[in-house]
Amino acid sequence: MARGSFIAWATLGGAACGEDDHVVGVDADDKEAFEAAEAACLAGSPLCDCPSHPPLAEDGRRLEKESEQAAAARCDEGACTSEIRDLP
Repeated sequence: MARGSFIAWATLGGAACGEDDHVVGVDADDKEAFEAAEAACLAGSPLCDCPSHPPLAEDGRRLEKESEQAAAARCDEGACTSEIRDLP
């Protein structure tokens, strides 16, 4: 993907049980490095069987209804953030 193509995805778990899972915005060119860092971080933290809340995006909205919402990334001048968008 060319720089300027962006993706967003949810992390696999919060830092500890009872904490929020997060959706983060990441530039497509940084996906492999992000996934490697995330895997290293999660290797030392056991995942919870069920999250206590729906994933939280950086815009403050939660992914409450996956059939009606989608996580997306918005990048501006190299800084990417995540947001929850309502589907049409």
